Amino acid sequence: MNRFLLLLLTATLLSSSSLLGEQSPLVQVNIESILLSADHQSATAIAVLHNNSGVEVTNVDVDIVLTSLRPTTISAANPPTWRLDWSCQSTGAQSIRCRLPLLSDTPGAFWPLLITIGPAGEDRYSLTAQATWSVAGTTFTSPPWTVRALYQREVLITNTNDDGEGSFRAALSYANDTCARDLAPCALHFRFTEPKPEQGWYTIRPLTPFPEITAPDITIERISNLLDAPTVELDGSLLHAGNGLELRGEGQATINYPLFIGGFPWDGIVITRPGGTFISCMVGRRPNGQPLGNGSRGVSIDTPATDVEISAQISANVRSGVFIMGGEHIRIDSSGIGRFISESPLLGNGASGVFVGPNARDVFINETFIVGNAQMGVAIAPEARGVRIENTWINSNGGLPIDHGLNGFSGEIDDPSRLALPAPRIEVASYDPGTKLTTIQGTFDAPDSDASWELTVYGSNIGDWPETHLPTAVFRGRTFSVALPFLAGPIRATVGSADFSDWSTSEYSQPIEVRSTGSGTRIRSPF
Repeated sequence: MNRFLLLLLTATLLSSSSLLGEQSPLVQVNIESILLSADHQSATAIAVLHNNSGVEVTNVDVDIVLTSLRPTTISAANPPTWRLDWSCQSTGAQSIRCRLPLLSDTPGAFWPLLITIGPAGEDRYSLTAQATWSVAGTTFTSPPWTVRALYQREVLITNTNDDGEGSFRAALSYANDTCARDLAPCALHFRFTEPKPEQGWYTIRPLTPFPEITAPDITIERISNLLDAPTVELDGSLLHAGNGLELRGEGQATINYPLFIGGFPWDGIVITRPGGTFISCMVGRRPNGQPLGNGSRGVSIDTPATDVEISAQISANVRSGVFIMGGEHIRIDSSGIGRFISESPLLGNGASGVFVGPNARDVFINETFIVGNAQMGVAIAPEARGVRIENTWINSNGGLPIDHGLNGFSGEIDDPSRLALPAPRIEVASYDPGTKLTTIQGTFDAPDSDASWELTVYGSNIGDWPETHLPTAVFRGRTFSVALPFLAGPIRATVGSADFSDWSTSEYSQPIEVRSTGSGTRIRSPF
């Protein structure tokens, strides 16, 4: 068999419980490889079934289901090593069930199964397997396990022209039209034939807005074997109207590239696309670090967007850095929104760092730096649900670090009309030189006294963030007393749900100085 691409996928299906005082049997299915033929006409996957229980296993069913962009079929062949009473049958166009009445208890024994996918080619494949089996009349079921493989069509961008063959615009149009028609996942790669400009990066300046990105499966990424990917700037300063990149339609979309998007009259990136979007680039600044903000927001997200992840540097935009009017399952992770303390004040965004609007659900902000923006760090509309903020440094913004309701500090009393948690009240913050621990005591008007809550402490002397995670502690009820490693100076805190829920992380508490036990003197950082 000619091997065009080998992707090693190993999936382990486990189920264990107590059976007559002993551990239940362990049945394991490994999908060891997916091979795409050189002519792109078929693909094969090899599944290997193991019985590691040490006992005979009966009534084994292995169900395997394929999903893909293009219609195709899945079949299975019984190798010669199988017994005559073992069989595989189709249960649908893209599903099979292999039935094995008995598996022996021979140590190290295994049973291979050849799965064929055809026709196959440029596609995004997903194989999900689940096994059931019996021992002594008791039936066990493994959790499902999914493995994926991606074979993309490459689309090259070879010049910085606004239009024509090899241009960025032409690549987007090809993906929207031809890749969508062929149901083929497309990967846009920059491979310039022009010499690199003296400034050290390539700049594309559109004369009209780029086409909306509607291809059902599209990626803008580095070429895998090209370590020194050329830096590319999309400069919209010649436009009178329009956004930078608009991700519409539906399906998976990824921008993971040293791409700088700035100078557009409206938003840098607009996302209204369900199905999974990942953004990792720079918005609102040039490759040399100078500001080139967009005329409105950096990244704008609205319904029906779902499953969006942002990991980007977003600066210098006229309004908010990230504006989430609506959408579900949105994650901002390992991002910088605004500027670092040492950078130009012009890199701050002109409104909030992050705005979460009334139609947003399940927004998670994690390990992100939100600094130097003109208004709030994170502004949250009263109707938003499930806005969780963890290990995120929010400092030196023009308004509150976190503002629920866009009306200033909301206080320490629970408001049952909405799902924004009240701020905690820190009453004692005392440092014990003997134990080198700081005890923090206070109250929290918990809307559910039986739930678990997570207290996160903020202060200017905690450490070098994000290398040093913000200190946290979990408590229950409406009072807390936690001991944390050395803290100094004024500290503040937030409270969030310790479990996934619709509750949104609270605003910051009022600050309190850490004082030494007994002396009452304020503790200052030695640094």
